[in-house]
Amino acid sequence: MNLENKKRYILSLIVAVLVVISLGTYAWLTYRTNDTAMVLTIGDINNVRITMNPYQIDANLSPNLTYTGQPYTTVEVVNNSSEPKGIKLYYKVNAIDSELATSNLKYTIEKKAVGSSSYTHITPDGNFAGATKGDIITVVDEEVPVGTTYYKVYVWLYSASSAQNNVTVKRFNAELGADIKYHIYTVNLYNDNVFGWNEVWIGQPISNNITQYSTSSSAMANFSNRPFYLKHTIGNYSGYCLYEKENGVENGYYYCFTNSQSACEAAIPDWEYDEYTYECRYTTASNVVTESYVGFVVTESMASANPGMTAGTYELKCGDNGASYNANKATLLSAFGSTHCTDYSSNFYCDVSGLNAGADVGGYVNASDGAGAGCIVYDGGYSYCAT
Repeated sequence: MNLENKKRYILSLIVAVLVVISLGTYAWLTYRTNDTAMVLTIGDINNVRITMNPYQIDANLSPNLTYTGQPYTTVEVVNNSSEPKGIKLYYKVNAIDSELATSNLKYTIEKKAVGSSSYTHITPDGNFAGATKGDIITVVDEEVPVGTTYYKVYVWLYSASSAQNNVTVKRFNAELGADIKYHIYTVNLYNDNVFGWNEVWIGQPISNNITQYSTSSSAMANFSNRPFYLKHTIGNYSGYCLYEKENGVENGYYYCFTNSQSACEAAIPDWEYDEYTYECRYTTASNVVTESYVGFVVTESMASANPGMTAGTYELKCGDNGASYNANKATLLSAFGSTHCTDYSSNFYCDVSGLNAGADVGGYVNASDGAGAGCIVYDGGYSYCAT
């Protein structure tokens, strides 16, 4: 190797392989050359595989005007399930010199969609400006349809001048991670004889007491064909959770507030029995509920009987401290039309014969038939159905 090549920027990215076989799990591999590949195979609920080829290669990258011709990692996502599934690709930064933590160190994504014969550049490009050790940089976060989708993930160093080739070598090391997000459907009935009252909590795995379904229609069919259901996203959780201790021992009761320490601390009861104490702390967990929704169906006959309604399936997201309130209002208006809805400033409620649904600013959503049957997600991030 001549002296000129030795002086070039070196991006040292080491391939680390971890094969994880589980629902909603993730795996690491490094970024590197054109022949490095990650393969994600998505099947039915309990059939997930994330595998990759075990390479261990250093990359020598010089500054360029474009990503074209630069090294990339191919990610192949094979969705063998019956519906779209969520995926997330992200870099975990292991080491980065400050001179590289700028907008000049970029990532670029090309995508070949299901049925397409060519790759398309996904804009805009991202970068590692301000990145430090331990940062997670998300590069793709979307749903993929049934079939095979391909991505090329490039990391490259931008420069408008080739003179920047003659600089001191700097260090960058990152791992490309993949997270598959699943949707599980339940119609779990409230039962105070079951630990946790048979509820589904954000930040926790779904209890074995609760039947899980792979589609909303199968969940509704098992709820006496009522047009309500709960949808839960299963994946990796990171956020603040409130834990309850009884006589100094955690009793299994906790609920979570994604990325909101203040919301967690505000939820600590202002009263407590002598034997109960509470603690907020940052928590990470895999294969747990990260989002919950109430789903409901407006049938063609209901829409016909109530002018302004639109037939379809609708979902209200909650358990996020009310962050989805405006989106939930828009969903309710799409389903019911303004004629059948009332805005109370702090909550939005819609009602026709046989169906009502609503959301409030604190993070509560529900849908029911007006006769005692329905499903709920509370502001504390827990959910259940009732008859």
